[in-house]
Amino acid sequence: MPAGYSPASPVRCSVPRPTVRRFGAVVALSALLLALPACSRNADTGPQSVVHGKVLYNGQPVIYGVVLFYELEHGLDPKSGIAVPMGVTEIKNGKYEVVNCPTGLMKVCVATDPDAPRFAYMGPAKMADPLSKGGPGGPKGPPGDPKGGPPMEGDGGPGAFPKTAGNPETEKLTAEQKRTLREIHFRFGDFLKSPLIVEVKGGDQTFDIDLR
Repeated sequence: MPAGYSPASPVRCSVPRPTVRRFGAVVALSALLLALPACSRNADTGPQSVVHGKVLYNGQPVIYGVVLFYELEHGLDPKSGIAVPMGVTEIKNGKYEVVNCPTGLMKVCVATDPDAPRFAYMGPAKMADPLSKGGPGGPKGPPGDPKGGPPMEGDGGPGAFPKTAGNPETEKLTAEQKRTLREIHFRFGDFLKSPLIVEVKGGDQTFDIDLR
C-alpha cells in the first residue's frame, strides 16, 4: 500500500507537469474486443463497480487511447514481467467508463501510442508496454533521444509500433496531435511508471484522470 495513503480519503489524480484494406480485419477485431465487457471476475471476489470520468492532458480532452486498471499489489508478475489488466476501456471524446471492475486499490495507466491499435492493450502484456522492444520499465530519456525516449514519428525507437503497419484509427491526426499522444503514453502508459492510483469502491464512482 502506498506510503501516506488513507482509506478514509478519496484518491484524486493530479500529477506534476514536466489502409487501406489490409487493416480491415484489424479494425474489426478491435471493435469486437472493445465491445466486450471491460472487466470481469468471478462473483465470489466481492462487489463490482462502474468507474467513469474525464481523461484530460493539460486541461484538454485526450482524443485517443485506452484506460487500464491493474491491481496495485498483484497486477504485475515480478518473475515474468507480465501485467494483466482487470479493466480496459476505450477513451471516447475525452471520457472513459470501466464496468464490472473489481474493488480495491488499482494502478491506472493511460495508453495512447498513436502507432498502436487499441486492441493491442486488451490482454496480458510484457511491461513496459505490449509493443515495446525494451525491457521492463520502458524506454528512458527525452523524446527522440537515441538512448530510448518516447519515439518520434518514423524513428522506430523502443516502444514504437512498426511504422510499416500503420494505424488507420489515427492516420488523420496531425503530427502535433500524435506527438502529444506519444508524450502521454511515455509518461502514463506503463505500469511501472504511471503514478496514478485509485481506490475502486462498490457501485458508481467518478474518477477524473487529469494529467499534467
